[in-house]
Amino acid sequence: MYENRYIRPISFVKFLLRILAHSGISIILLGLSLLIGMIGFMYTEDMTILDAFLNSSALRIF
Repeated sequence: MYENRYIRPISFVKFLLRILAHSGISIILLGLSLLIGMIGFMYTEDMTILDAFLNSSALRIF
């Protein structure tokens, strides 16, 4: 998937596409983990969607 040091570096456009792909995968994983946490709070603690979101994302409103 990546180039070793003996191969010429990829072009800037391909590099940007690689960064976008990795960013997209990480955003999907973060969203899934947040969703799993929200479902857990809603199921076990009988929270509303907003409260489950705030607790799963560790946001606090005073």
